Amino acid sequence: MSRARGTGRTDATGRDEEPGRTEDAGRTRPGRTDGTSGGEDTGRPDGTGRNESTGRTGPGRTGSAGGRGDTGLDGPGRTETGRGGEGVGREDGGTGAGGVRGRVRWVVVGAGGLLGREMTGFLGERGDDVVALPRRALDITDAGACAAVIRRGDVVVNAAAWTAADDAELDEDRAFTANAYGPAVLARTCAAAGARLVHVSTDYVFHEAPGGPHDAAPTPYAEDDLPRPRSAYGRTKAAGEWAVQALCPDHLIVRTAWLYGRYGACFPLSIARRLREHGEVRVVDDQFGQPTWTRDVARLVVELVLAAAPSGTYHATAAGWTSWHAFARAVAAADGADPALVRPATTAGIGRRAPRPAFSALGHDAVHRVAAAGADVAPIGPWQERWSYASALVLGALGPGPERADAAH
Repeated sequence: MSRARGTGRTDATGRDEEPGRTEDAGRTRPGRTDGTSGGEDTGRPDGTGRNESTGRTGPGRTGSAGGRGDTGLDGPGRTETGRGGEGVGREDGGTGAGGVRGRVRWVVVGAGGLLGREMTGFLGERGDDVVALPRRALDITDAGACAAVIRRGDVVVNAAAWTAADDAELDEDRAFTANAYGPAVLARTCAAAGARLVHVSTDYVFHEAPGGPHDAAPTPYAEDDLPRPRSAYGRTKAAGEWAVQALCPDHLIVRTAWLYGRYGACFPLSIARRLREHGEVRVVDDQFGQPTWTRDVARLVVELVLAAAPSGTYHATAAGWTSWHAFARAVAAADGADPALVRPATTAGIGRRAPRPAFSALGHDAVHRVAAAGADVAPIGPWQERWSYASALVLGALGPGPERADAAH
């Protein structure tokens, strides 16, 4: 697959960013969030998710993504906060040669969403100073309000976004306000305050022709591949990236995708719930991407910041790739259901307003380069491994699965 270079419905298409809107309390609101971007409204479990976000009323608020300080499993070789049992950074707040030293003050915007809540909780577990701002607490299009809160932090994480891809096709202006104008305001304000801006973006800035993963040698998108969005959501997120690059020299653009986590509605929860309630579910088998745990994204963001990673674009997704259908079967197995109850469907057969990328796996060269330079930074592991560690925590919100419930009796 050649590229130009430059800088679900649970029964249907699912999506990381869209699978589940989370409602405002901490957003991942059990329902909206982005994943993909992971904004406060990361999306409906059916893939239409919307982010709570900009302080506006009505569909299309950009959201935030905040989180509690519960602990979670990170898997072998990693503690709750970092790697090798040491955590991300040292007790004095430093990370070794070339890294950030001293205590870092964080501001998390979109702190009520799936990723924002995880980010806030992760930082809280580390004992960091965190100001968590869900949608209702900050309108990111209000420059004065942004200036008042950003001066309280050294690093601003923007997890706010409108991720309702189908809704954006009908109201691109409002999606642009949340996903491009709001980030532009944050970027100007961070630049003026001398704060580093971490802006969360999405795989939807890319769109490949169907058949990508069936090519002889499918190639994940590199960080400097030229964005070619086809959806309104993707266009507005790409515009937000460009605004951040132009207006805030000290930035990290962190693209993620197919997010799931414990702080709100997401694809795995939707699949498990539908299987429990209806006995079977139909999921598309012709969209390929990288299921990614929000905790892994939060950990990687912290490591990049503490390592003083160079300004630029980074990809925070799990290694490897799979289809929504195969991921749904893995969810069924983890919940004690028969994976055969997950039936295949096609994108064309489901019918969605916004075009979805057929293949949107993201490469991780930029993270590898930072790690190779000696920083305490590690890419996210294979999606199957990470799901095996996260599944009990994520699905635990539904209570015992079929097999465990039977065993209890």
